[in-house]
Amino acid sequence: MFGMSGQAMLAVKTTATVPINRRMPTFLRPRGDEGRTAQVSAGLFQLAENAPNMAQTMTNTGKAAMTEYTKNPDVIATLSSEEFHVTQESGTERPGTGKLLNNKEPGIYVDIVSGEPLFASSDKYESGCGWPSFTKPIEPAHVEELRDASLGMIRTEVRSKHGDSHLGHVFEDGPTDRGGLRYCINSASLRFVHRDDMEAEGYGAFLNQVEDVA
Repeated sequence: MFGMSGQAMLAVKTTATVPINRRMPTFLRPRGDEGRTAQVSAGLFQLAENAPNMAQTMTNTGKAAMTEYTKNPDVIATLSSEEFHVTQESGTERPGTGKLLNNKEPGIYVDIVSGEPLFASSDKYESGCGWPSFTKPIEPAHVEELRDASLGMIRTEVRSKHGDSHLGHVFEDGPTDRGGLRYCINSASLRFVHRDDMEAEGYGAFLNQVEDVA
């Protein structure tokens, strides 16, 4: 068992009455029919409820850090019309117009809504398609791939896991020596964090994946 501080021990002793249903985490659910209630640790239940939205990273000091990435309505309210159209309405920016298309600075690209890390400058390359292209995600768990049958063709859509932002599509025509994939991503879905700012903004765990772009 993990060691617990005094505050943590107090939290475990604090209980809450919660309904037994399918949304209740399995490991907290006692035997019995749904519709009843059960006494469980309020802190433990809250932790289990929030688990899907939590991403664990390791800081440069080696200490585990929990960062929560969510679909932030306050951020959505500040998006430009194009950023909103792309991320919330699964739109596409015009080719060759994205602000990050020709960016060659070292750093990472994060979801403009949730802030979750998506791609590294080290994996960005010039594909000639008119949109920023990457060979792989910096954190695969933050990227979801979905079947897209729009526009009369079958494609694979790419969305952020926690922000649920439309990012673009992935194709199997990327560099063969780097995995063969091309993540074709809208600049409007991304925010760039320069390598010099990554530590201060909480992305220090990914510094070892960022190299100078040739």
